[in-house]
Amino acid sequence: MTTLPRNDLPPDRPARGESLNDFCRRHYGPHRGQQAFVNDPAMFRSAIAGIGGGKTEVGAFEAIRHCVRWPGMRGLVIAPTYRMLWRSTRLVLLKVASWWGDALGVKEHKAEARLELTNLRDANGECSCIYFGHAQDPNSLRALEVGYFWIDEAPLCSQEAFRVAMGRIRQPGVPHRGWITGTPKGRNWVYRTFVEEREAWAAKRRRAYGFHTWRTHDNPLYEAEPDFLAALEAEYGTGTDFYHQELEASFVTFAGLVYKDYDATRHDIPGPTPRFVRVAAGVDWGYRSPGCIVVLAEDGAGNIWLVDEVYERNRIVAGKPGDDWVSDAIELRKRWGIQAFFCDPEDANAIQQFLMAGLPAYRANNARMPGVKAVQALLSTTRLRVLTTVGPDGIPESAAPNVVSEFGQYHWRADRDGNPVEDADPSKEFDHAMDALRYAVMGLALATDDGATVYTDDLMPGFESEQLGAARL
Repeated sequence: MTTLPRNDLPPDRPARGESLNDFCRRHYGPHRGQQAFVNDPAMFRSAIAGIGGGKTEVGAFEAIRHCVRWPGMRGLVIAPTYRMLWRSTRLVLLKVASWWGDALGVKEHKAEARLELTNLRDANGECSCIYFGHAQDPNSLRALEVGYFWIDEAPLCSQEAFRVAMGRIRQPGVPHRGWITGTPKGRNWVYRTFVEEREAWAAKRRRAYGFHTWRTHDNPLYEAEPDFLAALEAEYGTGTDFYHQELEASFVTFAGLVYKDYDATRHDIPGPTPRFVRVAAGVDWGYRSPGCIVVLAEDGAGNIWLVDEVYERNRIVAGKPGDDWVSDAIELRKRWGIQAFFCDPEDANAIQQFLMAGLPAYRANNARMPGVKAVQALLSTTRLRVLTTVGPDGIPESAAPNVVSEFGQYHWRADRDGNPVEDADPSKEFDHAMDALRYAVMGLALATDDGATVYTDDLMPGFESEQLGAARL
């Protein structure tokens, strides 16, 4: 294999004269989990790791490595949502591609969601190419014919996305492989596909489906950042279910679910959307932990529709246009006509940033149990509905996959014997989307039934001014 030259690049990058195999051994050698994943010849592989464990980077490295090893190879890279694809997975892929400087000939076609590596061409002159897609619409991926696929944050995607991707690896003349990366989200399809009863599998199936897992603490990069690990442990609570799932990458089964009435067959409703009379959003701030904006819309029959969400880590409130919470809120308001943002009152400065941007922001009712009871009441009568899109083959995709994921993880605190204590206080785990949801639900409860349409600083269509005015800062 021809060694690719490089320009002056920051470490850690392939050195001059260093082959991909040598670089792979040097770069991933200290990280046993990544090394085992890279060396696995299985047709389908999974890298399930704790947050910050290096799973997305190694997934991106595999995408570039395959294109370099087989010039002309086409790949498909998938993330749960368009936002996650564009702002996370794609950026990591571009970072990894930069390790070789200009040698790959990277050319991005944003409008076509495609990345060409123009210096990597097969005997027919076809260059290596990477297509981007998101799992909210798996059927949009069906027209492609590629040599490999990679699904990032796969536990947040549907099994249908994985199945559709499997059917895309048909490019002739190259190996056919697929891999997924992510952190567990309960015992969903990822667990059933790669882990459940694995010891009883036939040898052929074990060879075809490789499973690799490691903890956040196993990433050697954190040896130089012990304070960061300590902060994570404090945030996630050592020994809790949240800690085991998010940092130790364990597939946790949760007892005592707060919203046990949620049932996709009853609550997930396909579009088209009805006419909405009121639209509000709940905002739970987050930086190191995820933050979330949940959008709810009420129809004329009093049903509350979950129509959209933004769920991100490491995002500031304002000051980074296009990649901050203010930008997300403005985009969502344009899309849905949001009349009020009900925000976690613990961060008055963040609410002020929304107000300065011209957003109708209010302090949310943060009384946890009344909010929980309100959401439970909506779920019990199926008045809370999750908007879904349905493709040609009838497969539904949720408008808010993170909310739905937390429905299956948000649980009551346990007593000394580990038994859930219902109607006490929910555990402070898997509650980011749940908090934003109840803020929005309690906010919509302020709406009147008289169809008011006057809009001032403290009054918006369908909301009482004296109630909302008191919620202003």
